[in-house]
Amino acid sequence: MSATDQGYPENTSWFDNLPQVLCREKIDGAKKWSIKWSGEEIWIGVSYGSIQRKGDGSHKPAGKNVNSWALHCTQSVFEVLHNKEQIPTGQHSFPRIGVEVNMDGGKLAFYGIKDERILLHTFYCTFTESVYAAFFHGDKAEIKLLA
Repeated sequence: MSATDQGYPENTSWFDNLPQVLCREKIDGAKKWSIKWSGEEIWIGVSYGSIQRKGDGSHKPAGKNVNSWALHCTQSVFEVLHNKEQIPTGQHSFPRIGVEVNMDGGKLAFYGIKDERILLHTFYCTFTESVYAAFFHGDKAEIKLLA
C-alpha cells in the first residue's frame, strides 16, 4: 500500500476520504500477522466490516471510532486507539509491527518487532461481529504485509 494514486474506478467497499483499506477475509478464531512499514505515519489494526466508509463519518482512520481498534505509529511515538480513547505506548522505533487477534478470547494485542517481539498494548473486549485487518497510511508512507 502506498500513497500513489492507482487510478482505479470507484468501489462501494472503499473508503471515501481516506487511504484506508480492510482485508477481504474476515478474522475467525485466533489469527496473527505482521507488517513492515516506512515513512511518516501509519495505522494498523482491526475493524468491524460495518465501519462507515462513505459520507460524513468516513473520514476517521482506524481506531478513531467505536467500530475499530488500531496502533498509530510515527517515527518516534506510538499510541493505541479505540473510539475516543488514545493511549500512548511510549517512544519507539520499530520497523515491524505484529498483531494478534483472538475473537473467542476477546483479545487484540500489538507488538513492536526489531530483534525481538515486545508487547506494546493489549485490548480486552467482546467482539460483537467479525473483524477485518485494517490499514491506513499517511503521506509518504508504505505498508508491506508480511504474514
